[in-house]
Amino acid sequence: MHKRLLLCALALTLCLGASGLSIMAQDMGSDEEPAEDKKEEPSKEEPKGDGIKRNDVPEEFSKLEVPDLKAQETIDAGKKTYEGKCAGCHGEAGQSDGKYSAKLDPKATKLADAGFQDAVTDHYIYWRIKTGDDGYAGEGKSKMKSFGSMKEAQVWELVAFVRSLAAPKVEILNSTEFEDLMSDLKRTNKSIGAAAHDRDAATKAGDEMVKLVPKLAGYDGNVRSGDHSGEKVRDQADWKAFVKQMQDAADAYAKHAKAEEWDKADEAKATIGETCGDCHDVYKKKRR
Repeated sequence: MHKRLLLCALALTLCLGASGLSIMAQDMGSDEEPAEDKKEEPSKEEPKGDGIKRNDVPEEFSKLEVPDLKAQETIDAGKKTYEGKCAGCHGEAGQSDGKYSAKLDPKATKLADAGFQDAVTDHYIYWRIKTGDDGYAGEGKSKMKSFGSMKEAQVWELVAFVRSLAAPKVEILNSTEFEDLMSDLKRTNKSIGAAAHDRDAATKAGDEMVKLVPKLAGYDGNVRSGDHSGEKVRDQADWKAFVKQMQDAADAYAKHAKAEEWDKADEAKATIGETCGDCHDVYKKKRR
């Protein structure tokens, strides 16, 4: 018993002595720097929701020249490919709600999501389409197939359509800006009517209408001046539906006028006129 106590005391003395020597060495300016406590870095969780790692784009893809991704012909061509090869998982509008979506783990990327659109480059989207599951999380689970055999032009068409899924960035209009926009829309609508079946004039007016209509989304439904300042003019959901209807009609007119498909162009032109009239009447009546 006494022997065991002596051994414990000796061990304790040695430990304290070693500690003291270490402290003394530091105080006396030892050449050896004190060892720092190593902090364990928190483990990085795999991305959830879109199932994708934001890996750097390989050089062979990052150096590719990006074509005009805003050309309507390119977007339309990409839409056809997307509907056949991508919509089943990503959804027709890029909301990850395709017919196979419920079976996927992780879910397909929400391509229309602003976070995704802002986070990735055009080269990144091209690379992902070409290589498929490279860079994806959840190994052994759902993985996007690669489209390595797809021609470069076709991949860029897909990229153009994916970019078109993003919601346009909306700038809130003040009352003067909104009135100016209404004047521009009215003028452009007259140009569409005057263009008749002249392809060049109709195409120019159609393209102008396509550019103007999205700006309507910047109207928040409030009157900002006069006796009715601050009153809500239109329900915001109703207004968004109107803007969507107007945009679809403008897109259809521009497309069919360019292709000289005048029956369809005239039908879209009539819809634009009716929609403009409805908006003008409701807006003015509710301001009185």
